[in-house]
Amino acid sequence: MYEEGVSKTYDHSFRQPSLSISYQWVLGKHVATQTNLATAWRPPNVSELYSYGLHHGSASFEIGNRNLNAEVAYSLEEVLVLEMKNFRLQAEGFVNYFENYIALIPTFPATLTIRGAFPTFEYIPVNALFYGSDIEATYSIIENLDINSRISLLRARNIENGKWLNQIPADQSSLSIQYARIKWFQASVSGVWTNKQWRIPPSSEYVNPPDGYFLMNLSLGARKEWSKKELRFDVEINNLFNTNYRDYLNRYRYYADDLGRNIGVNLTFKF
Repeated sequence: MYEEGVSKTYDHSFRQPSLSISYQWVLGKHVATQTNLATAWRPPNVSELYSYGLHHGSASFEIGNRNLNAEVAYSLEEVLVLEMKNFRLQAEGFVNYFENYIALIPTFPATLTIRGAFPTFEYIPVNALFYGSDIEATYSIIENLDINSRISLLRARNIENGKWLNQIPADQSSLSIQYARIKWFQASVSGVWTNKQWRIPPSSEYVNPPDGYFLMNLSLGARKEWSKKELRFDVEINNLFNTNYRDYLNRYRYYADDLGRNIGVNLTFKF
């Protein structure tokens, strides 16, 4: 890399063991639990180490840190599964402790370039605690017709100062109804609610997190099989009602609304 016009080379070497242990208890005909313990790690990537400039994909100025160490995680997860004739519930709770979590933190002021001022973000190592839960339930109303509900909750704190971390997904829940005739047709409609992400450090963002939003999605699919061949036709419509919204994790939210109605058509022939 170049520093003040001088080419410099740095060596990086990262080593860390990974381990996972899992144990399952079958508590009865319909109930089982599973406990997972694990440690994992990853080295910092080149962008996190040496970025210093405008990121055109996010319209922001990013600053790397060549002194970053490997990010190490220690995790505990508990899973509960309940299965009955027409109903299935899976609930997961987890706690992850990170040493040297590589956080992308907004820094002030914005960086002024010949193209204008851009929000600035810096890669900073912190010790962090992540915890939350994922819950999914499916109920078969009648044959081939299911209703599904999901809830995802995530909390993340900087242990060193007790504050919330930036750039963490907001709470999200969804409800969908799916009709499926496995051999030839399926259709589903879903509604997804994303809450406002209000768990951020005070005065730590260039723009306050956007309000929560609700999106409707629709998908249809059909297929035909004959003589070991298959023709499949799928249509997927996201943001069915063309709702105006901005997602907290999309840094283009500083400038514009997120994607409107999006229609995708896919035709596949297998032979």
